Amino acid sequence: MNHLRKVFLLITLLLGVFATGTLVGCSTEIVAPTAVATSDPPTVAVGGVVLLDGSTSSDPQDLPLYFRWSMVDLPAGSSTELVAPETAKPYFLADVAGTYTVGLIVSNGTTTSEKVTVAITAGPCGTYSPVVESIAANPMGPAQGQPVSLSAVVSHPDSAPPCELGRVLTHGWKLSAVPPGSNAALSSTTNETPFFVPDLPGDYTVTLVATDELGRESAPNSLTITASNCTGNAPVIDSITPSSANPVVGQSVQIASTVSDADAMAPCNVPQSFIYEWNIVGQPSGSLATLNNPGADAPSFVPDVEGDYTIALVVTDLSGLSSMPVTTVVTASTCGSAFPSAVIQELFPDLAGPGQSVIGPNIGVNDVVQLDASLSTDADNAAPCNLGQPLTYWWHFLALPAGSDAAINNATVVNPSFFTDRAGTYVVGLIVTDSSGNQSSEATFTIQADPSVGIGVPAGFTIQTVATWPQIDQPRGLTKDGAGSIYVVQGNSHLNRIAADGSVVQISTGGFMNSPNDVVFEPGANQLLVTAGAGQIIKVDLAGVQTICVDNGAATFRGIDLYNGTGGLRFITADIFGNRAAYYDPATCTLSSTNDFGGNMNNPWGVTAALLGGVDTSFVTDSSNDDIRRNTGGAYSNNGGSSTVISNHFVIGSPRDIVVTPCAMPKLIVANRDGANLLLVTNTPNPNVPSVISNGFLAPVGLYFEDQNNLLVTDEVLDAVFRVTGPFCTL
Repeated sequence: MNHLRKVFLLITLLLGVFATGTLVGCSTEIVAPTAVATSDPPTVAVGGVVLLDGSTSSDPQDLPLYFRWSMVDLPAGSSTELVAPETAKPYFLADVAGTYTVGLIVSNGTTTSEKVTVAITAGPCGTYSPVVESIAANPMGPAQGQPVSLSAVVSHPDSAPPCELGRVLTHGWKLSAVPPGSNAALSSTTNETPFFVPDLPGDYTVTLVATDELGRESAPNSLTITASNCTGNAPVIDSITPSSANPVVGQSVQIASTVSDADAMAPCNVPQSFIYEWNIVGQPSGSLATLNNPGADAPSFVPDVEGDYTIALVVTDLSGLSSMPVTTVVTASTCGSAFPSAVIQELFPDLAGPGQSVIGPNIGVNDVVQLDASLSTDADNAAPCNLGQPLTYWWHFLALPAGSDAAINNATVVNPSFFTDRAGTYVVGLIVTDSSGNQSSEATFTIQADPSVGIGVPAGFTIQTVATWPQIDQPRGLTKDGAGSIYVVQGNSHLNRIAADGSVVQISTGGFMNSPNDVVFEPGANQLLVTAGAGQIIKVDLAGVQTICVDNGAATFRGIDLYNGTGGLRFITADIFGNRAAYYDPATCTLSSTNDFGGNMNNPWGVTAALLGGVDTSFVTDSSNDDIRRNTGGAYSNNGGSSTVISNHFVIGSPRDIVVTPCAMPKLIVANRDGANLLLVTNTPNPNVPSVISNGFLAPVGLYFEDQNNLLVTDEVLDAVFRVTGPFCTL
């Protein structure tokens, strides 16, 4: 067939020349093809196979290509040859170390390309020996009789890139020197982490040699550990501290202590454990109080009579050495038995409370909440006790929205604050403690962070949150199917469906969907069209199955919309690489026309079209020039129609999606990302100065009209989908 095609082309050219003396309808020049050569991998170990690929070479006339590969340069001593050098994908064996240069020329049967080359480097892998980089001991200064654990860092150049040969290493440990008379031995000579027990004070030297499966040995590496003769010091009781020095009768008091032992400190560093012997050596007359566990490190007791309780402690270490006894006095009384009452109020951004279970009004995401506990009380501070006990505060979260990293700025002050970083419910708990150690019951404060709070809408309009984090993450474009479900593409390569009941389900992720930007529903085929990275437009059925519709590596698609105008059904996309709008036939996924909107467009994003006054009218947002462009009459012809800039870049900042209001007198709504608002563009009185109709967003991106009174909006930073409801047709 290729041969017949060439004959037909030649006859056509000759007839054109015979009739007019020149070629009719085309150029006589056959343009040379372009050769493209790549290798996999670009670097290889000696003995590895290198795969070459020229399949991305191209011919402007779309003629078949013929391949001619050649070895341009070889390392000294190499005798390798190309296998299948006249195919698109030959290969060869890298038989020695060095650089291999391979050339490619392609021909279309009439002209040939310029030669291109690709270089591949082979390294001297497989010739290295292992390396013992370091040896570590824990502890480095043990006491006599204290186990010492050993470890080492061992590597092999053959296992590192580019070799990656996966060498298997074995360890060869030995105690190469010990103090005279020592019988110390390693627990294992081949384990990666052996240990030994120094039985005498002095120096112990360990040596390690690593060996790979080929028998190659590392150079030996050694480490010397010095053992000392410790454990002759008695422990010392540094302090005894009761949980309350002045408890009320009936209040449990826990006694804690701090103990030190010189044997556990440098240079000995011998771990010590202690035997505790607590006693009540003095107590008020009539008291029957006893310590609950006199052998524990922190026992407790309950004073049952007013008066002084003297507590004594003696500590004994592992060597049988005992400390001097130390005592402390606890004085019990009847005052101070009251428990404080925790009271919360919200100071900012709203006043709520005070109370012990306060629910504040909804606030926005990324708002600051300030709380206050100054109205908390303690009855012991009132008459007749008048103790004046200071209160301490412990604020803490009982519940946070999924994914929230919110933190209370200071959990112990009377009026802390926190930041709502995610949408959802925040529950804060407060416990108040007096100086007697009595704790209040827990008070709670609950507040709901709603991304729609703080977003301004026109008079007569409302806004509600449709879905938010964690079900929604980095939302961009959105659309709606015939059954009423909303579909949202996300920057994390997910496509989610929001059902009418508000439930969110992820229906597709990954695959061809690489960082998608926009989505449109095609009712005829009951499917979705998604613009994705790497110049692709994907068809996704409602079950989430992906197929490629358009695969154009030279393009970068952003916005997408479906339009059925005078020339039939098309889907329109914003092509950043070509700085144009591209119109595709959805039935065949073929490009039907393009339009650069008069040129000078830089980074188009949102696209839409409408039949206005019987004329096909297209609109594109230019996110770099910060303007909106309109084209009339050019939707179905390449670069045709009349183009106009209809916005003021001093008002617009990095616009994203654009939609036409479904009204008798259509207007444009634009997602103004950097301006964090929605803009209204009308034909009068001045289309070059759009007006703000909604502000308070953080990064609006996607727009979709459900009907003339309901507009869906995505915010990529707030991680939310909103519904703005109101009389858009009267704006």
